[in-house]
Amino acid sequence: MPRVYLSAEPGEDGGRGFLARVEQMCKLKRGTLEQHLQALRDSGANAHCEVFYKSWQELAKASEDGVLDAELQGAFDTVQRLGEERVEQAVAAIRAAKVADKSQADYIFSTCHKYKGEEEDWVQLADDFRPIAAGVDPNEDRDEYCLLFVAVTRAKKALVLNRDLQQLMSQQDPGQAPPLLLSKVSGDA
Repeated sequence: MPRVYLSAEPGEDGGRGFLARVEQMCKLKRGTLEQHLQALRDSGANAHCEVFYKSWQELAKASEDGVLDAELQGAFDTVQRLGEERVEQAVAAIRAAKVADKSQADYIFSTCHKYKGEEEDWVQLADDFRPIAAGVDPNEDRDEYCLLFVAVTRAKKALVLNRDLQQLMSQQDPGQAPPLLLSKVSGDA
């Protein structure tokens, strides 16, 4: 079984991170989030809620209106794309494969914020850079484009583009140079 290091998941105590968010969203969609949090509190575990919406419909409306922060939107999109059962299975598998020492890991799951200054030979981007998918101009969401810059510059040897970047690159004419998405962000334009 592959070993996984979670640099973006602070612990097994109810944790604040992506896994906790998607897990709680699945429970919200099923209508069992409150019972889950109460069971955590009853057991003495940290019952921090990552999802600040009372219903799945309210969360979906916030997503539609574009008011979710990037972390919640990424988790929402994951649950929408994969469904609750697949997400919960993946979360359980990731947690079962978790190792405490990064040097023992076959795979490292991290956010861009946590990986600033770090590098790896091989990096695969997740599908959670919303401005690219939505076609947002870099001047309108500078922070997210800066995070994308951090993400793509973590790879020393190979970078696997996410679905949105692959689609963006494939829309170019064969003789045309790829767009310089980050030129406005870095001030080079």
